[in-house]
Amino acid sequence: MSRNYSAALPIAHALLKILIVLNWLSGAAILALLVVLPNEQWIMAAFDLSLSAEAERLVMGLRAIAVLGLAVVPLSYFVLKRLLAIVGSVRAGDPFVATNASRLQSIAGALLARVFAEGALMREDLERTV
Repeated sequence: MSRNYSAALPIAHALLKILIVLNWLSGAAILALLVVLPNEQWIMAAFDLSLSAEAERLVMGLRAIAVLGLAVVPLSYFVLKRLLAIVGSVRAGDPFVATNASRLQSIAGALLARVFAEGALMREDLERTV
């Protein structure tokens, strides 16, 4: 059974490294979309919309989604780096160490805290629109 694990660990290690790079690339792409490429006219033309309050809300919604996407990039990096470190310790033959428990707890804390932070932002946005 350890033979299966030994085959999976290099794959997991490589996959996590690829995901870290893709995470930063997606963040750069989102930032480019927010800052450089689209403006309001471009978005409205892409969706075949005319100038109206509803169209402006759509544009603002798309921008808000992009900003949330940017906010997820550092969180994803935080999680992926800790998972990579856990895989590294398993590859070294010592998975059951206090450091890995701490890494898992920090991942769980970051994800739960992020959910509540995003929920609070969504509530504030909802209160402003209603």
